[in-house]
Amino acid sequence: MAAPRVKDMTTGPVGKTLILFALPFFLSSLLQNIYNLVDATLAGHLYGEAALAAIGTTTSIFTLVTMFANGLNTGFGIVLSRAFGSHDQNKLKQAVAAMLVLNLGINVLLAILMCLVIGPILRLLNTPDEIFAQAKSYISIILAALPITAMYNMLSSMLRSLGNSRTPLFFLAISSCLNVVLDLAFVLLLDWGVAGIALATVFAQLLSCILCFIHIRRHYPQLHFNRNHARIDKVLYTEMLSSGASMSLMMTIFNLGSVCVQGAINSLGTYTITAQTAARKLYNLMNMPQTSLSSALTTLVSQNYGAGKIERCKRSLRLEIIFGLITSFTVILITNLFGPALIKAVSGSSDPEVLKNAMMYLRFHTAGFPILTILMGTRMFMQGVGRKIVPIVSSIIELIGKVIFTFLVIPYLGFLGVCMVEPFLWVICMLFLVFNFIRISRTLKEGASTI
Repeated sequence: MAAPRVKDMTTGPVGKTLILFALPFFLSSLLQNIYNLVDATLAGHLYGEAALAAIGTTTSIFTLVTMFANGLNTGFGIVLSRAFGSHDQNKLKQAVAAMLVLNLGINVLLAILMCLVIGPILRLLNTPDEIFAQAKSYISIILAALPITAMYNMLSSMLRSLGNSRTPLFFLAISSCLNVVLDLAFVLLLDWGVAGIALATVFAQLLSCILCFIHIRRHYPQLHFNRNHARIDKVLYTEMLSSGASMSLMMTIFNLGSVCVQGAINSLGTYTITAQTAARKLYNLMNMPQTSLSSALTTLVSQNYGAGKIERCKRSLRLEIIFGLITSFTVILITNLFGPALIKAVSGSSDPEVLKNAMMYLRFHTAGFPILTILMGTRMFMQGVGRKIVPIVSSIIELIGKVIFTFLVIPYLGFLGVCMVEPFLWVICMLFLVFNFIRISRTLKEGASTI
């Protein structure tokens, strides 16, 4: 049976292709953020500000490990996209087998390690005593299920690498509905607290994983592999580990900086954690257009780079930035008109200090979205064309900057320093990436095979 919704992105209008491929990314992110918002809202409204703070204080850890797993699969997916763009079916099947082996090995070990050390990590991050038990319960469940999260990321990345971003969206919609139903059951009926919220998330992710697996088995024979394809090819494994590690390092290095900043936030008290958590949930929601466009850009550039269509790669980046700027200024307007009401709805708090700090955080970050659009576009473009070092260096710059802010700025400026750190570093990293993009783009030659 021919595979449905396989998308060759090396032909057709670039702008239309980018938007249509980014739209399912956007809707997927929307669904994920909606059920994350449901988690936070239930915790805040039913269990109070301490429960919301317990979830919030673990957010940076959760993001770090999930972005590591997601980064690996995004990097692996780049290799798949190039193989698909060059019509190399044998390499495509070998890459699928390698993805499975690498995902299982790496993420099982990571889950075990993180569950063993999560207690000391929470203490190191200055988690307040009054929320420590809830925070540890929530994040331990999430970390134990990391292999499930990684497998869903792997299967959805396979589909997206072939140009199908709709099917993962459909399955995510189903699991999102299940997540909300389980949230209500575990929290309202069974009163399992934040542990119940974590379990609901895990079961929902497991359903997405199972549905993706069944769909690939039924409809995508080009992703099926046999024992010959599963043999370890040193060249392929090196290529995949290089691509996966560079993308993962890029995502985790600057998120490691966020863990440091989270420790500084935790030292400011439970009410500050609550304010930052509510604002960050909304920030993630408002940043979805940029992240969706940049994610779509990676696949679009990877396929065209594999086909040797360099000018089409560059046009993709230009259009991604234009679309991203339009959405950025729209988000800034929404923040200033409706921000306070949205924060109150998410946090369930009427404390003036919580609402004021959350709004300050949101305004600082959304004001930096135009800069972030250019940063993310150039960073993902360079990953798509195999230039891995510059994106990693830009992430290291973010890490160093966040460490400096954590120890030298936030202790003096307090929550104002927390609000300033990311927008300030976005400007520096954007300038660095644009300079290197101009330099690197001159070396790319149209029409040359890149596989």
